[in-house]
Amino acid sequence: MNDTQCTVSAIPTRQGGFSLMELIIVLTLVAIITAAVVPMYSGSLSSVHADYSLRDIVALLKYAQERAVTDTTGYRFYLDPEQGEYWLMRLTNVDGELLFEEVTERQAERRTLPEYLQMETPKAFEDPDLNAYFIEFFPSGACDIGRIELTKDDNTLIRIETGGKLGQIKVTEK
Repeated sequence: MNDTQCTVSAIPTRQGGFSLMELIIVLTLVAIITAAVVPMYSGSLSSVHADYSLRDIVALLKYAQERAVTDTTGYRFYLDPEQGEYWLMRLTNVDGELLFEEVTERQAERRTLPEYLQMETPKAFEDPDLNAYFIEFFPSGACDIGRIELTKDDNTLIRIETGGKLGQIKVTEK
């Protein structure tokens, strides 16, 4: 044999890529991990939405209190437990008659609770005309004594209590 001659190897070379078996194993692992993570994520997402709704209610209560003082007129925070709705109404003079009208400002518009938050019948005054309950805020900064209870899907009870001459708003979770 000549020193300059090359010998060709009979060993086949492997081209880049994955075999079908490797792809099946990787896809199976991804499916198992996804199945384990998605329920945890969706549960935490509903918890985040519930917390957001609770903060929204407390913020709207404080907003009603602040507006009652700055506008020197009464505001009412309304709750409809059957529909899961809440909104603000303001005392206005309509043709010499004092009436409560719904506040049309964006931050005080009517809102609905998410389905994973259930509202119990509140401890508040009842307005039979609107089939709802209300907590009134006065120009002095005081407000009615009231209690709003909400239950999360995980049976956590959130209690929002209002009342007193200082118009305190207290939130507790059990």
